[in-house]
Amino acid sequence: MKKFFAFLLFLSSFLNAGDYLWIYCGVTMKKPIKEMAREFEKFHPGVKVRHLFGSSGVLFRKLMRAKRADLYLPGSPKFYKKAPELFSKKAVIGYNQLAIFTQKANPKHIKSLEDFKRSDVRIGLGDAHSSVGKAAKDTLIRYGGEKFYNYVRKRAKIYFASPELVSALRADEVDTDLNWRAVYFWGDNRNYVELIPLPTEFAPKKPLILSVTSFSKHKDLANQFLEFASSKKGQEIMAKWGFSNSRRNHRP
Repeated sequence: MKKFFAFLLFLSSFLNAGDYLWIYCGVTMKKPIKEMAREFEKFHPGVKVRHLFGSSGVLFRKLMRAKRADLYLPGSPKFYKKAPELFSKKAVIGYNQLAIFTQKANPKHIKSLEDFKRSDVRIGLGDAHSSVGKAAKDTLIRYGGEKFYNYVRKRAKIYFASPELVSALRADEVDTDLNWRAVYFWGDNRNYVELIPLPTEFAPKKPLILSVTSFSKHKDLANQFLEFASSKKGQEIMAKWGFSNSRRNHRP
């Protein structure tokens, strides 16, 4: 019983301790945002930065319904056009870009999107509703038109999001896939996959825009986090995790 009351006391003190920020963030950007949150807390005693990671679209719908988050970082700027009234101050904090991923050592000797035509190459693509799946569709159409995209799509194995695409390579389910280049920098992925850059004419860099929500209850803190993410330190963190920016283009 004493332990139970001690737990309640701890829980109460935790829930009432200082301020906190909620960040809704697309899953691909979770690594730099988690690191930024830890750094931000060091210089803001009593402030807790909490984050919810997931599909940008799912998080956007949660924003529309609940209106609770203080900051939002989607994988695509298009969400800001859907409901501009939900957001106030914004900043581009980095860029992501699609790339070709292969198994380690590239046993099928894949060099470009032209190899996606080969019948001996097993291909993985993101789900059509995911940011990586939509980017893959745009890239394939830019390269070879709708007919080429439909051909690849028909042959491809479909995966929910970026992490599953890497897992498919590691499990030898596919030989190659199209994924966000930043995923290459996660954990030990570099030990299991190879990255082949794509020309920007087929895979343009996608700006990552962090925004303070118009309904934030901690606007001052949210603006401070936005400024930190845009600062030199924040940009170094983004580059560390594979997101290029104006100060530095980090390459594998």
